[in-house]
Amino acid sequence: MMQESFDAVLTKQEVEKGERNENGRGIARRVSLITLTKTSDELAKIAREEPDVFMDLVRFTIEHHEHAKATLELAEEALARLISIGEVN
Repeated sequence: MMQESFDAVLTKQEVEKGERNENGRGIARRVSLITLTKTSDELAKIAREEPDVFMDLVRFTIEHHEHAKATLELAEEALARLISIGEVN
């Protein structure tokens, strides 16, 4: 069986830069998780009484969602590469 050929898609510098940027993403992740600790009544109260805060919750949660999807795509590609090599050997 012939091994699938592929090139690197990231440089070590890009990975290091991404890791440094990851530190700032913790806020969005924490906001998403904190949102899960609130009841519907609590979230409705925030939306009603502090609409700016509520919109921040929405914005951070969307940011976390988009980052999580991108991270999943990278992990899936890495796994596919490993599987393609493992099937040959």
